[in-house]
Amino acid sequence: MVGQGVLVVNEIGMGNGVLEFPFALALTRRFRRIVHIRSPFLEPLIGTRVSGAGWEFFPAGWGIDAKHLGCELRQLVSSTAVTHLVNFRNEDGGSEWGNCFAALRDDLRSSGVEVWGLPDDSTTEGSFIQLQWTEMFEDHGIAPDWVGASRLVRSLVSARPLESGSGAVAVCTGGSREDKRLLPELWAAVVRAIKERCPALKVRLVHGAGSDERKLGANLEARIGIVDGGVSVASSVEELANELACAAAVVSNDSFPMHLACALGRPTLGLFSSTRRVTWGPPDSSRFRGLISESCRSCARMPRQGTCWAQQACPSPPNSAWNADAITDELIDLMNGRSV
Repeated sequence: MVGQGVLVVNEIGMGNGVLEFPFALALTRRFRRIVHIRSPFLEPLIGTRVSGAGWEFFPAGWGIDAKHLGCELRQLVSSTAVTHLVNFRNEDGGSEWGNCFAALRDDLRSSGVEVWGLPDDSTTEGSFIQLQWTEMFEDHGIAPDWVGASRLVRSLVSARPLESGSGAVAVCTGGSREDKRLLPELWAAVVRAIKERCPALKVRLVHGAGSDERKLGANLEARIGIVDGGVSVASSVEELANELACAAAVVSNDSFPMHLACALGRPTLGLFSSTRRVTWGPPDSSRFRGLISESCRSCARMPRQGTCWAQQACPSPPNSAWNADAITDELIDLMNGRSV
C-alpha cells in the first residue's frame, strides 16, 4: 500500500547519507511524496537517478538548534500535509534533541501523524546504526533496498573510471569536520610506513575541494614531498567515486570518503576518534576494518549516541594517540584478506 507523504529527519552529513541510502530508496515504494531535510549526498543521487516518489529537499540549517528544528518541523508538517515522520537520528535520552523530539513526537501523534523512530532502548546498546534503522523499518513492514542502493552508488563511477589511481592505496584525509580530522604528521607517518613495508605499493593522496581539506592536504604534501601515486583533489562526488573505485585500498578517517569507498566495495580502513566506530561505522568484514583512537576507546566523555563534542575540554586530544605502524599493519592485513 502506498502512503501519502513522509517527512524524513536525519543528520545532514554526506557519510550519513551513504548509510541512509538503502532506507531512503525503500521509502519510494511506500510513499508518493517524500520531504527530506537536505542531504548533500542524497539530493544529487535522488534528483537524477531515482523515479517513483516525488522528492522535495529542504535547507539543512536546523541540525544544531533542536528547539528551532522542532518549531520548523511542526510548521512543515502542518503546511505540507505529511502523514508520517521517519526519524533516523540516534540521540541519548535527556539530550536537547531527545527532549525536543519527544515533545514533537507527542504533538504529531495527537494530530494523527504516524511517527517512526528508534526504540528508546536501542540507543543504549551503541550497535551499528544501520542495524537499528533496519529494525525500525521492519517494524513497519519495509525492507531496506540494499541492492538498489549498491547499484546507484556504483552508477557514480563512469564506464571507464580514471586510471591515474589504479593499484594505489588512496589516503583520504577527510578534513570537513575538525573533531574528526587527523593530524598531518600522522598521515605523513602512515605514508612513510606503507612505503617502508611495501616499497612496490603506490600511495595516492585524495583530498576534497573544501578549504580546510586543501589546507590539510597541502600541509601533508609538504611533509612527505613527491607522492609516487600522485595527488588528486576531488571537486565532486563523481570524481571522488572514480578515484576510490580504482584504488587498491582506501585508508580514511571517519568521513564521506570512508563510507563511499566501503559502499563501492573497496578494501577500506576507517579511523575513528570522536565518533564511535561501533555506532557509525560499517560492520567489520573482508572489505572493511575500523580502528579506534586509544584515547577515545575507553573515555567516559563519549556519549552513548556515538558522537563526542567534548574536544575543547578533552584532557587528551582525541587525534594524538594514533600509531602509524599499527594503522599500517591493519591496512596490510586487510589487503591480504586476513580475517579480523
